[in-house]
Amino acid sequence: ARANKPAGDLKWSTASNGSFAGLTTSDVNLVTGSATASNATTLYFQTRYNWTLDTPGIYSMAIVLTLTSP
Repeated sequence: ARANKPAGDLKWSTASNGSFAGLTTSDVNLVTGSATASNATTLYFQTRYNWTLDTPGIYSMAIVLTLTSP
């Protein structure tokens, strides 16, 4: 078993039934467009498990979201 679970095993999407992409350590654009008070974005997460490689335990990872303006 591996001691550390890869970040890519946590996947994200902006649609609950959309395609999910693995987290990376590189910057990724989630949403583009005009920012308004009524413009909300929901993130959905899935975790991929590998029962033969994942060590039982509690895992944690910081996720940083940055809002930028052009």
